[in-house]
Amino acid sequence: MSFWKKLFGGKEENKSVPSEPVLSEPKTSQGPLLSDILWAFNDDEYTSLESFTSALVEYHNDIDPGHQLNPESIFTESKSITVHYTYWVEEDEEAEEDEEEEEEVDESITLSTDHPEGFRINEFMFLLHQRIYANLQSQDAIFFEGLIPDNAGSQPPGYFLNLGS
Repeated sequence: MSFWKKLFGGKEENKSVPSEPVLSEPKTSQGPLLSDILWAFNDDEYTSLESFTSALVEYHNDIDPGHQLNPESIFTESKSITVHYTYWVEEDEEAEEDEEEEEEVDESITLSTDHPEGFRINEFMFLLHQRIYANLQSQDAIFFEGLIPDNAGSQPPGYFLNLGS
């Protein structure tokens, strides 16, 4: 099932209504986590957490100087989390431009921390950036817009990455 169909549901004929609540679909009524973090996954790989944190704070302050970012704050006590995201790749490199088709790719990555209290914002964003930026280089949707909890009850906890353009 594609990321978007899992997130928003798809048209299905003869769909029966379950008698029990379905826990595999994400709840979006709470709104995304970390939606106040400003970042674009369009830069190169960073060599250290410190250099990434500096870039994150600078980017954030350039766009929203009135909002103080605390990159060291803990956003989850979990030591490991799974992030689901989608990007598109060209299916046929030899196709003519007007016939160019793209294939949707759904990926899930698991990130882990050694921090005793859980994930800090800067560490999470650094690890996420390092794992996905190469796949997003040619994408329109590269702007971090938060994480939507995947309430499937899985361990480690899962989130859908909300990207915007």
